[in-house]
Amino acid sequence: MPDSSAGQFIINMNAYDHGAGYLGQTNWQLPPVSANCPLFGCVKGNPMGILFYIQFGLRAGTPVVEPPDIAVGPFLHLWPSPYWSCAITNTSAPIQAPIQAPIQAACDSTGGKCYGS
Repeated sequence: MPDSSAGQFIINMNAYDHGAGYLGQTNWQLPPVSANCPLFGCVKGNPMGILFYIQFGLRAGTPVVEPPDIAVGPFLHLWPSPYWSCAITNTSAPIQAPIQAPIQAACDSTGGKCYGS
């Protein structure tokens, strides 16, 4: 979410219900983040980093909540995660049989631990 959208979201929360504020609060604010903060692992000047890394004791990439236990077709225990795929624009027939690409990451179905490259 862009900063401008996040700022407008907070303005809307504080103005909600004709000025009474969302959940009766009119002092909603975004947490400050230091400009020197890298993408992951930052706790200095970052209240959300302190909450995630120190108070919750989590590591980068670890979900805060358990994933929903919903079957998706034949798959169980899927972890919400951004998935990607790769497509080529070349539509000519392959010269040889395609080589199976290595698995980028695999997650077990019990604890959500992921392995791979």
